[in-house]
Amino acid sequence: MPKVAIHTAAVSIRDPLLIETRNSLDQFLGKGGIWRIWAKNDDKLQSLDIPMPLLEAGIFIHNGPDDSLYDALNKLLMHEVADYFMTLGCGDTLVPAAADRVLNAVIGQPDSTLICFPLYHQGFKRILYPSPAELSIRMACPHPSTLLHTNSVKCVGGYSMSYQIAADYDLMCRLIKFRPRARVEDGALVNYLSGGMSEKRGFEGMVEEELIRHRVWGGSVAQLAYSLSLRCTNILHKR
Repeated sequence: MPKVAIHTAAVSIRDPLLIETRNSLDQFLGKGGIWRIWAKNDDKLQSLDIPMPLLEAGIFIHNGPDDSLYDALNKLLMHEVADYFMTLGCGDTLVPAAADRVLNAVIGQPDSTLICFPLYHQGFKRILYPSPAELSIRMACPHPSTLLHTNSVKCVGGYSMSYQIAADYDLMCRLIKFRPRARVEDGALVNYLSGGMSEKRGFEGMVEEELIRHRVWGGSVAQLAYSLSLRCTNILHKR
């Protein structure tokens, strides 16, 4: 039976939001799921330092320094042996009965590169629906509710360290271009805890997305410059 893992990068294993995520994973872990946690600041971690709910079977804690969120996720990827993985942030939670839906989706077609589920965005108070066919024009598949084929991700080199904000979008674009086998499932899988983003970070993310589209899907430098100028103008008009 195919295995599924969840990856979470945390500043510390003592982050209370990790317990929120853990409380939603009972069925997932009980059905053989794996949860890997990267704890950045716990390089001298002792078992007594780990909260009891995180000491259960199926939970693996890796620790050490990292240069960014995506560096931490690449470090978790190096350890991964499951067929598929998904990424949850601290405080993100699986909806009830998610474990059965995830396992059924993986068993149904084990050769899919991306298996995409809708996501409930707590900040927007609405469901975001995936559309893999639109990845060439926008971030159309929510990262936390997308199952990624582990070997395919490793084949394309994992998360690029060239991006600080949109490396998840870059990875999905490269995956869908390298091996275009994506599936969309019904029903929200994840409750996403939005932490918000500063105006500066939002602008940087927009620039990165445009660069990724140019790099992965092609186009002239003039087209890239036009797209950037158009989006900048739209931002200024909204102020």
